[in-house]
Amino acid sequence: MRPIDERLDLEFSQAILCVEYRIPKSTRLGRMGFLHTLALRYGMLGVAAAHNILSNSDRNERLAFVERLPAWSDFVEEHVRWEIGQKLPVSVNASTPSWVARQSAEPFHVYIAMQRRGYPLDECLRAVCEDYLLLARPAVRRELSMLKRRAAVTEFLLIADDSRRYAENFFERRLCDLDEVPEIALLDD
Repeated sequence: MRPIDERLDLEFSQAILCVEYRIPKSTRLGRMGFLHTLALRYGMLGVAAAHNILSNSDRNERLAFVERLPAWSDFVEEHVRWEIGQKLPVSVNASTPSWVARQSAEPFHVYIAMQRRGYPLDECLRAVCEDYLLLARPAVRRELSMLKRRAAVTEFLLIADDSRRYAENFFERRLCDLDEVPEIALLDD
């Protein structure tokens, strides 16, 4: 295994744990709205892990990492299927893990373009969140009555902001080589 592969496995595994300890809690979102918040949380933490790898890599390692980026979806799919699928507050069918995995990869499209231009992580995460909201808003609104739509979108935005904050804090912890532990999640960090 190449050193970049080991780093990728370590960073992505830590990001997955961060999500596991911080599964979104939703009361107003329908099933698809909740799954979008989960996919966004996975995606934003994956972006933070990627940023940690890319900011500490030489050119060859960056190229190798970008080649391996599709591995993120595999990490997410396995995690949803085998670790948290039964803990989610919505029904999970056989296709849910692969759907969440595909959606969680969407933030990387925005991130990679911005990272190549040298944007800092916080700006990348804001742009990722805005872009993903455009993708998810119709699904968040579609399955709810007109009276519940505004509250659902507001809740989605609050959960998205939490995900951005978790990703920024995760990045800071990973810079210090601190592993994810459940106790950090209890502090709501």
